[in-house]
Amino acid sequence: MECLRIDVRHLSEWGAALWTQSRVNSGTKTAGALARSALVIAERFTGEVFYASSSLVKAQAGPKHGERASSEPAKPAVPLDWSHIEALEKAIEMGATPQQRIMAGYFVFLIHTSHRCSNGQRTRRIELSADALMGESLIKGRKSWTKWAASRQGFTTQDWAGPWLNQLADEGLPGDDFVVWAPNVTLDAWLQRPAEYSDFSRALHLLLMVYAGETPQNVITYTPHGCRHVSVTAGTQLVAQGILSDASLEYLGHWEKGSKMPRIYDAHARVTELQTRKTVADAIRGGWRPATAGNLPAPATPALVRMSNSSDVAWAVNDGTCRRPSPLPRPHRSPSPVRAKTVYNTHRKMLHMVVPPRKVSMCNFWTCGSVEEPAWNANFTITSGRKCTKCFMG
Repeated sequence: MECLRIDVRHLSEWGAALWTQSRVNSGTKTAGALARSALVIAERFTGEVFYASSSLVKAQAGPKHGERASSEPAKPAVPLDWSHIEALEKAIEMGATPQQRIMAGYFVFLIHTSHRCSNGQRTRRIELSADALMGESLIKGRKSWTKWAASRQGFTTQDWAGPWLNQLADEGLPGDDFVVWAPNVTLDAWLQRPAEYSDFSRALHLLLMVYAGETPQNVITYTPHGCRHVSVTAGTQLVAQGILSDASLEYLGHWEKGSKMPRIYDAHARVTELQTRKTVADAIRGGWRPATAGNLPAPATPALVRMSNSSDVAWAVNDGTCRRPSPLPRPHRSPSPVRAKTVYNTHRKMLHMVVPPRKVSMCNFWTCGSVEEPAWNANFTITSGRKCTKCFMG
C-alpha cells in the first residue's frame, strides 16, 4: 500500500478498493480473492475496519471483464509424434536403467489409456489378460475409482504391457495406490516417494532427448499431458470420417455422456470442420447444387456408403458403380506372456507370485527360491489358495 500512498492507519473504502484493484492487475487468476482474504485477516487480527465486505471492494476483487478480440485461447498440450512413441515403446526393454525402462513404460501407459498424468499415477488393481491391461484409477472430477482397459498391443510393438509389468515387479512396484516411485534427475535411482508431476515432466524430457533425439530447445514444448492427446486426437479424426462414434470417443477420453471435451480437442486440430467443408466441396464439384427455398435437396453425389455387413467403406460415383478399398492386412498378434509364476507358502498358507530368475516374491516379503531350488516352505505346484494382496495387486 505504500507504493499507492495509502495510509493503513487511516484506510478508506476507496483506498481498500484501489489496493484490491492493484492486486488484480498483477495478472494472477486468484489475485482478487487473495486480496480480499488479506483484508479479512487484517480485520480479525486488528479489530480495525478494512472494508473486506464492502460492495466496492468486492466489485474490484472479481471484475467481469468484457471479451476482447485480442485475447488468446488457452494453448492445448502438444501430442507426442510417432517417432516419440516408437522410441518410448522400444525403451521399455532397451532402456539403460530400470528407472528409464519403467518411466518410458509409464508414458506408453498414459498413451494407451488416455489418462492424465495424475490419474495414471493414482491407479490400483492392475491386471493383465491375454489381450488387455486393466485396472482402476481416480479420474479427475469423479469421486469413485473408474475401471479402464487398454490393449497390450502397442503402436509399434506386439506387446508393451507385459514387459513393463515385469520391469515394475523387479523394482517392487506398483504400490498400493500409486504406480511408480519418483526417479532422480538422471533416471538411475529412486527417491522412495511417489512421483509427482514435476518428476514425470523431467523424466519425459530426458527420455525424448536420449531415445528420440529431441533437442533441449524443442523438448520443452512437450508435457506428460501430451500423452493423453495422442489417442484422443486420432479418435476425433476417425469420428469425423464416420469410423468411430461420439459415444466411443467419450469412452476413450473417460468423459461423461454429452461432454464438450471431444469438441475442445477437435477444435485444436479442426478436423471435423475441415472434413465437413471438403465433403460440401466434393458434392458441389460432382454436380450437386443446394435446393432453393421451398424445395427438397437432390441426393448428393458422390456419396459415402457404409456397408451394412462390415466396416468397409465404398464410394458411389456418378455412374452408379462402387469401389471398395482393399482390406488392410491384420498384424500378427502374439503378446508375450508375463514371466510371473505362482508359489505357495506352506507355512503361512498363502499364495504368492515370483518373477524368475528372482528368488523373492513380488511383495518382497518372502524369499521363496526357484522352481529348481525352492525354499523349505515353498511349493510351486499349488496354484490356488488365499492370495497375497501385494503380489496380486489387490
